Amino acid sequence: HTSANPNGPLHIGHGRNAIIGDSLKRVLEFAGYNVETHYYVNDMGRQMAIVVFGIDKFGLNDKKPDRAIAEVYIEANKYLEEHPEEEEKILNLMKEYEDACEKNIENEITEKFKNAVNYALKGIKETLKNINITHDTFIWESSYIRNGMVKEIIENLMKTGKVVKEDVYKLDLSDFGIEKKLVLARANGTSLYSTRDIAYHV
Repeated sequence: HTSANPNGPLHIGHGRNAIIGDSLKRVLEFAGYNVETHYYVNDMGRQMAIVVFGIDKFGLNDKKPDRAIAEVYIEANKYLEEHPEEEEKILNLMKEYEDACEKNIENEITEKFKNAVNYALKGIKETLKNINITHDTFIWESSYIRNGMVKEIIENLMKTGKVVKEDVYKLDLSDFGIEKKLVLARANGTSLYSTRDIAYHV
């Protein structure tokens, strides 16, 4: 539960989700269940690539860590709006990070992503602690790239014959009465949160 993107502090909606999640955990424990709470950490994708890009370009101020990350994220987004030619750098960061995770290697790019995410989480954990909420496990989205599960899921879905390549790879769900196709991967082969989420649920 909670699982807010590590690109800024928790807002009131995240707080609501954290309180509901923690309350459910306490009710289940009181009823005699063994409960393990997860915080699913979205360390991949465009938002975190923008954070990494922003830290490189502008650095971090000395505010509370999650606030500092939010401010650099906002500054980087403004910069990208004014300099759309720099957008390619974001796509390259996403691809380089995913490629490194797929090969299960550590390099300068993985360090930058890890440092940015952990810095944001430091502030987020402080906020959660202030309302007496803890998680047993922080599960990183990239772990499902590293262990090969995302690749395996995409390969299995490809075998169904229901995947179509348009501008991106999409899963046709019309047999289930769902008109909108589910995007599985970008044209450059990088995965999306949808496929990584499927891997987490599996």
